[in-house]
Amino acid sequence: MASIERIQGKNGVSYKVRYRLPPGEDGKRKWETKTFRRKKDAALFRAEIDRSIYRGDFAEESRITVRELCDRVMRDHVEVRLAEDTVRSYRSTFSSRILPAFGDRRITEVRRQDAQRFYRDLVDGGVGVPAAKKAVRRLSTVLNLAVEWELLTQNLVRGVKLPKETRRDLTVLDA
Repeated sequence: MASIERIQGKNGVSYKVRYRLPPGEDGKRKWETKTFRRKKDAALFRAEIDRSIYRGDFAEESRITVRELCDRVMRDHVEVRLAEDTVRSYRSTFSSRILPAFGDRRITEVRRQDAQRFYRDLVDGGVGVPAAKKAVRRLSTVLNLAVEWELLTQNLVRGVKLPKETRRDLTVLDA
């Protein structure tokens, strides 16, 4: 549960909301605080935090970058569960496509429109449609794992609309 504390400072009165985060990777729980100028804003924030905790969808406002998450996905998921060729494919997609575009951004900042733009930039840059789709799917997979690991409450890239591939007519040659 969150609490509100009134603080008298040299700039006047402010209100500090203190709340407890779910256990992190190390199993320890941390306390976070956020300060507001108005009591009403602090009360609204507190209600939002309490509601999220009660529903069970509360996750820390993650400071993890896409680069750090990709490293963790490679270490804890891809290298452990997938075949060596697939591991190489993931590593290549991460290093050549995803990390240059999203590497230094926080995972909470990646949105559906960013994935749309990422796809369009890849296709416009000469990358084939199947490779661009694969890169977007891998980005979504990484964020799905972040949800599973409780680093995010939802994958905001899920449901991105990608254009359908047009099938080419096959040319059959005579013997």
